[in-house]
Amino acid sequence: MSLSGKKILIVGGAGFVGSNLAHFILNNYTPKSLYIVDNLLSSEQINIPVNDAIKFINGSIADDSILDLLPLDLEYVFHLACYH
Repeated sequence: MSLSGKKILIVGGAGFVGSNLAHFILNNYTPKSLYIVDNLLSSEQINIPVNDAIKFINGSIADDSILDLLPLDLEYVFHLACYH
């Protein structure tokens, strides 16, 4: 499996696990785009890697207006968000 050239979504991508996954993907592959959705309730935006492929969306994946911002042709989704 290669993530190069793919459109990827990480939900909860500013948290510990999600941000480390984002770093791993960017260090090992060249994704077409890497969307990160996080409401930053239990994470920090500084955890998100700086890269031209990153598209950060601040908000909850449970919000329809946030879902409307995502492309319909995502190829991989990693749901790592939690609710406290």
